[in-house]
Amino acid sequence: MAKTIVTHFNPDLDALAAVWLIKRFLPGWKEAEVKFLPPGKYTIDDRPVDSDPNVLYVDMGSGKFDHHQTNNFICAASLVWDFIKEETGREDEAIERLVEIVNQVDHAIDLTWPEADNDRYELMLHMVLEGFKRVGSEEDTSYRIIDFGFKALDGTWKILQEKVKAEKELEKGQEFKTRWGKAIALETRNDGVLFLGEKKGYCLVARLDIKNGHLKIYARWDKKVDLTKAYQEFKKRDPKPKWFLHISKAILMNGTPSQPDYQPTKLSLEEIIKILEKA
Repeated sequence: MAKTIVTHFNPDLDALAAVWLIKRFLPGWKEAEVKFLPPGKYTIDDRPVDSDPNVLYVDMGSGKFDHHQTNNFICAASLVWDFIKEETGREDEAIERLVEIVNQVDHAIDLTWPEADNDRYELMLHMVLEGFKRVGSEEDTSYRIIDFGFKALDGTWKILQEKVKAEKELEKGQEFKTRWGKAIALETRNDGVLFLGEKKGYCLVARLDIKNGHLKIYARWDKKVDLTKAYQEFKKRDPKPKWFLHISKAILMNGTPSQPDYQPTKLSLEEIIKILEKA
């Protein structure tokens, strides 16, 4: 039987995330139609909310996925995610983190984030959605929010998955000292370790993909790292790859596997570390 998800017009981040969670992770609801109503206790057929198992109301209707009847620190997305976990036994740390951010935004905790009035926050998804609401008709805008928001949440989920994995991989990385400070090197296919390692304070992160021999070294610009000597040593020790040193002197790699003439590095992680220690 056809299924329907109902939320309010011009859905905010919480309503969007709740609908996204249902369509992505609740079995049998992937093809559900999304409909919109004014905020409140309205239903699409005047029947009591939650009386039809094929119709789910989120962030409205005073049903099981509406949190507006309590002051507890919950939101529609968190209620939906708890339901999905109970129904399916699914575990996903990336989704847990995503839902936590949605919950914070829905309760205006973002007002307490560092430099809350900084322009960078205007690029966050919940603010972009507010911009969507300023243009177009209510119904047209609501569908555009769902279409755009689903793509954005798919990407966010992927990034958070990689971050969760990167955190675990960094714990197994090999730390070493350079003249710019503490660095770390590891073997992984996950590019997420590069930026995360820098964010955690390492002056540089070396990531070696043992499957295709691709080496990436990212260094923090504020540590004044200069990889020129390492670049020269890599070319000397392993001349076949087309080594690339970014103009900033803070990014070094042996080309990219997408290049037709790409050559993997033959250097081991231990050899790479020794070169960087002396750079």
